[in-house]
Amino acid sequence: MNPKEQFLEAANALGLDACGACSVIFEDTLEKNLSRTGPIPFAPPEIRKRLSPEELLPGARSFFVILFPYKTEDEEQANIALYARPRDYHRINHRYMEKIEEEMKALYPDESFLSLTDTSPMVDR
Repeated sequence: MNPKEQFLEAANALGLDACGACSVIFEDTLEKNLSRTGPIPFAPPEIRKRLSPEELLPGARSFFVILFPYKTEDEEQANIALYARPRDYHRINHRYMEKIEEEMKALYPDESFLSLTDTSPMVDR
């Protein structure tokens, strides 16, 4: 089994099924599109930093991506966004990612892994 398949298997075992993998090389059009949108709150103003995985993890070659659902069963009407109702999703998501990272480190002890949520400088689109 290759690393992508092993990652998907580890994620699926945790009930995460919206997962994938991609290269750390971004298309040139992404940088152009980001420069047109202007500054984004909580993101570094330098677009190159948002597109430079090497700054966070030297030697980075791939992203493993997980989409986490945030909608709860509670459909009660409220003036609070759905994503803000449950516990802090950053902590919950990170716990899942740590479990997957531990499994991947055991399989690939000479490789480096870094779990990120939308709080990192990396572009998340």
